[in-house]
Amino acid sequence: MNVRSLLSITLAILCHCQLAGRLFGFQAPLPVGAKREPVSISSDGPQEKTGNLYHLSRNVEIKFRDYVFHADDVTFDNDTGEATATGHVELSGGEEDLLLHASRATYNIKTENGRFYDVLGTAGMDYHGGTRVALRTDNPFVFQGQLVEKIGKRTYILHHGMVTSCLLPNPKWTFRSGRIVFTLHGMAKMYNATFRLRDIPVVYLPFAEHPAERPGRQSGFLIPTLGNSSRKGFIIGDSYFWAVNRSMDATVGTEFFSSRGWSQHGNFRARPGENSTFEASYFGVLDRGFRTVDANGVPFLQNQGGEDVRVNGISDLPFGFHGAIGAEYLSRYLFRLAWTETFAQAVDSEVKSRAYASRPQNGFNFTLFFSRYQNFQSVAPNDVIEIVHAPSLEFSSVERPLFRALRYSFDLAGEGLTRSQPAATTSSQTQTVPTGLHTDGLVGRVDVHPSISLPLFLRGWTVRPEFAVRDTYYSQRLLPNGNVGTTVEDAINRRDIETSFEVRPPTLVRTFDKTVFG
Repeated sequence: MNVRSLLSITLAILCHCQLAGRLFGFQAPLPVGAKREPVSISSDGPQEKTGNLYHLSRNVEIKFRDYVFHADDVTFDNDTGEATATGHVELSGGEEDLLLHASRATYNIKTENGRFYDVLGTAGMDYHGGTRVALRTDNPFVFQGQLVEKIGKRTYILHHGMVTSCLLPNPKWTFRSGRIVFTLHGMAKMYNATFRLRDIPVVYLPFAEHPAERPGRQSGFLIPTLGNSSRKGFIIGDSYFWAVNRSMDATVGTEFFSSRGWSQHGNFRARPGENSTFEASYFGVLDRGFRTVDANGVPFLQNQGGEDVRVNGISDLPFGFHGAIGAEYLSRYLFRLAWTETFAQAVDSEVKSRAYASRPQNGFNFTLFFSRYQNFQSVAPNDVIEIVHAPSLEFSSVERPLFRALRYSFDLAGEGLTRSQPAATTSSQTQTVPTGLHTDGLVGRVDVHPSISLPLFLRGWTVRPEFAVRDTYYSQRLLPNGNVGTTVEDAINRRDIETSFEVRPPTLVRTFDKTVFG
């Protein structure tokens, strides 16, 4: 073999060595902005290089920064950073955990601009093994469409597609639009969009916004309310959601009823601490009324407007106290009957409000308590029974040892009460008797209840005699008059002695070796 033949064979082997196995990868230094960053390119198929133009096939992988670009066939220009890819195109990585699938694409890894066709993409999801998904945020973002234009690092324009936060292939809801502009870690702006439930069009929106995998909540207008009702007429309204901060938000809105007037509603929520929550809600109606007739056939204008306010909260307080509140204000019962949305609320004529602050320590408990109870008897004004416990102080103890065998406990309470009841009357053959009841100001009440017991144990038997006394003082007394009675400023003291005797036999227990039914 002469030298010329040997040289020809050597050159042929060197020119076609890429045809065997996983071909070599190489580092292509690519300038990105003012910096020069390396780009790693590899493939399982042939790699051809013509000047600065690379052509690669079969499982092509381009790694740059914190992104990975996959495709079946890629033509890459090392000077411009332009890559033209076809077949199973995939772009993944980045701070937003982007995963974008396409049938073909042109992408510039230098400018991060590109066009992707037949796209399915997600952000905020981390895929493991192809099937397992770990959410990186509580608001993931999914998009699908015919064409996606990528402009810069995080901005995309989606043509003829949809966005959602539900997992595919069967999302519960979607926004579909001919043009959607979204920025990851920002907002998706949709033009001439339709909101769909289970792919059924529900409402058309000329313009709408949706968070695009942005952590936290966003302030903005909610989906408008449209409808029709036999009582309210045509209904149109909207609400605004205000994300004050991570632990506080508010929603306010209004609705117009063509047959009745305006309604207003609001809700405020806060979580100021780990063991503290607070929520307040308001609902009211400015009613124009409707014409009807009374029992005598006389026409009149019936106004059913009113307000309902509710407050709920729990919190740790200074000096070791823990507090809670559950309060409601209802302007009148007729308002609840007319505007409530459920039957259970409509038939509930009671309004309860309670608030307390309590501190338990070493078996002792100190409580400051307030409550207000209302029971509406009818829709007539002021036809309501009201019982108010003005600030009530309670001090109690669990059973504690006294000497050796004895046990003692006590309950102490001091409070003020008021009660009012509608002043209805009943007639008889001889007289008319008022049945209403109104306490004369605040009724004071002091209650003392100590107890002592002697628990005895004998071969599994428990014997427990107990002795207690109770002394209760009231600043007013009730004089009977044949009905509820009337109160007078005359103190009364009630005393009693209580005894009990408890016997408990031994507890019988058997453990069965086998189950009854196998």
